[in-house]
Amino acid sequence: MNTGHLYQILDRLYRDGMVSSERQSQAVKPDRVIYEITEAGAAELRRWLSEAGP
Repeated sequence: MNTGHLYQILDRLYRDGMVSSERQSQAVKPDRVIYEITEAGAAELRRWLSEAGP
C-alpha cells in the first residue's frame, strides 16, 4: 500500500467517525497528525472481525 492511499483511507475513516485526529505542530517539520480509533470504529472493527471467521 502506498502512503497516498493510506491517507485516503484515513480521511474516509475520519469522515465516517471511525477515527478521530489531532494535529501536533513540530518546530521544523510539517504538523504531525495523530489518529485514534473511536468507540464507533472499535465496534465496527469487532463486528468485522466476528464476520471474518477463523
